[in-house]
Amino acid sequence: MANESELKRLPEEQKATALAWVEDKVPYREIVELMAKPEPEGFGARTSLGAVSRWIGVWKHEAMVRALNEDAQHGAELEKAEAALGMDLARSRMNVAQQRLYRKALAGGCESSDELGANDAGA
Repeated sequence: MANESELKRLPEEQKATALAWVEDKVPYREIVELMAKPEPEGFGARTSLGAVSRWIGVWKHEAMVRALNEDAQHGAELEKAEAALGMDLARSRMNVAQQRLYRKALAGGCESSDELGANDAGA
């Protein structure tokens, strides 16, 4: 008789191996036979076709959730990096504007900040 609890307790490495078999298009009946083989060839887990089918679905879902969480975490890290870069760019633009204004003031001056913008647009 099949023992679903054995599949429930499989270590992550063996779950990954079973999912790799599925990706390699190994038929579920053969996966049941492979799982029943003693280690290191198999898992030493007696189970049924129905149990393997159910648990493969669960493991696929778990893998997808992990991947989505990793993607979300990576996205959050990128957003932080972009925000930091954006602040650096804003500071750089401000420094350039200050340098241009300073040079204009030394060269005879500009009377307003509007002149700086108009002059920059033509540059």
